[in-house]
Amino acid sequence: MPAEIVDSSKGRPSTDPTITIAPSGVIRLNARSAAIFKEMNVERVLVMWDKDKKKLFLAPDAKRDSRSYRVSYSANGNMASVAAKIITTFIGWSAQRGIKVNAEFNDGMLQAKLPAEYISSSSRTRKRRPDLSWESFFRLTEQIGVPGDFMS
Repeated sequence: MPAEIVDSSKGRPSTDPTITIAPSGVIRLNARSAAIFKEMNVERVLVMWDKDKKKLFLAPDAKRDSRSYRVSYSANGNMASVAAKIITTFIGWSAQRGIKVNAEFNDGMLQAKLPAEYISSSSRTRKRRPDLSWESFFRLTEQIGVPGDFMS
C-alpha cells in the first residue's frame, strides 16, 4: 500500500467550548472555554451537578467560597484546568480515560451534559476507608476467635 498524506485539517482543536473530564478528576477546558473564563477574570469556580439532567456546571466564584476550586491557566493560554477529584466520586464517573464533551456558556456558567454511560447511579459519596488501627485489628481477632498466643 502506498503512503498516504495526512490531512492537517483533521484533528484540529475545536473552536467551540469543550471540556475533558479525566478519571483523576481534572476537568480540562479547551482554548475557547479558557479564553472566555480568562476574559471574565475567573480565578475560582464552583462545581455543580444536576443529577437529573446529567449536567456539570462550572460557575465563576468571585466571592472565594470555601467550596470553590482554583482555575489553572496554561502559560500559553490555550487551556485551563480545574482539579476537582471529588466530582468523579460524587457523580460516580466511571470512564477509564479522558472524555471530551461539548459545553456552552449560559447564565454566566460553563455547562456540559455528560454521557450517561459513564455515570453510575450507585455512587454519590466517597467510599469509607477501612479502619486499619491496632484497636480494630485486636477487635477482629477476638470476633473471629484467633488464639491468644497467635502472635507470640
